[in-house]
Amino acid sequence: MKNKNTILRAILVFAFSVGVIFFIKNKIGADDAFDVIKKIGPVFIAACVLTMFMFFLLEAISYKYLLSIQGYDVSFKRCFGYTFTDYFFSMISPGGSLGQPLQYHTMRTDNIDSLTTINSLLSFNWIYHLSMVIIFFVAMIFGLVGKIAAISEFKYLVIYGIVCQLVLVIGIGFLMFDSELAARVIRFFNTVFSKFKLLKRFSKSEEDITKTIEEHKNFGKFLINNKKVFAKLLCISIPMLLFSFAIPAILYKSFGLNSYNFMTLVLIQAVVTISFESVHIPGGVGVIEGSMMLVYSSFMPKSLAFSIMAINRFVTFYLAVPFAGLYFLLVKTNRKNYQKNNSLIKLNQEQ
Repeated sequence: MKNKNTILRAILVFAFSVGVIFFIKNKIGADDAFDVIKKIGPVFIAACVLTMFMFFLLEAISYKYLLSIQGYDVSFKRCFGYTFTDYFFSMISPGGSLGQPLQYHTMRTDNIDSLTTINSLLSFNWIYHLSMVIIFFVAMIFGLVGKIAAISEFKYLVIYGIVCQLVLVIGIGFLMFDSELAARVIRFFNTVFSKFKLLKRFSKSEEDITKTIEEHKNFGKFLINNKKVFAKLLCISIPMLLFSFAIPAILYKSFGLNSYNFMTLVLIQAVVTISFESVHIPGGVGVIEGSMMLVYSSFMPKSLAFSIMAINRFVTFYLAVPFAGLYFLLVKTNRKNYQKNNSLIKLNQEQ
């Protein structure tokens, strides 16, 4: 993708999001909202930024671990690059559709072989969506899903969100553990790559494809048989997501409010995020802002709900996306040439 088109896409998404925020502010009549924001202590703003950093750090740790057990000693700095590539392009494309393809392209241009790249992306995303489902059902046990779904405008969005997460868990699971389906998918993409000049260098011979499919079978078996790897990834992914859901809870406490405890607010934000995450709008613009306002204004003054929504968007979107984009450009202009070290491979032993 050309840099100019990417920058233009990001600017348009940003401009639309800003317009939505000001539209909401004027519509709800929250004239004192920005005064409320100014009163939030810098310690709380710093805590919000820190939670977002922890989200990125834990994702980078996941990729470093996945690559290391397959024989690649990739630096943390580079794993952050893969993380920020995914985040930047996911936030400026419909439904996050460009995130994984650009992540795949970045890993491959670092000379990480195709199988390792696919295994890493599938494993991370499977555990990610599985963690989403687990957190959702924990929120359901505590009655928070029912509370949010009771908001008439939100019920169908909640259903849509969890159905999408379940479909992704099942779909990615089949790709990882159903060797016949995986073989058909691998052959399909190899055919596609071979037909386009830009992607032709990523296509493989029939002999290499057969070897890739056989190795993919082994990796699927490894994840099934090695429970410690699964547990490690899950123990990284769940806290990673909880950190990303914590910003509204931090801001709520900054107002001195105590009607809801911290974890309840984290789970409320989890349900809100799950509901709109699969909506096919770049960055979820309009849907995120509107969803947060609907939910939070149901149990707090609109000016406070608006403040929480606006700062959450500032940290997760206006601050994080440009930073991720700049980091991607650094990664793009500084390619690596990683070599697989067979002595590091852990695919046939307990971790």
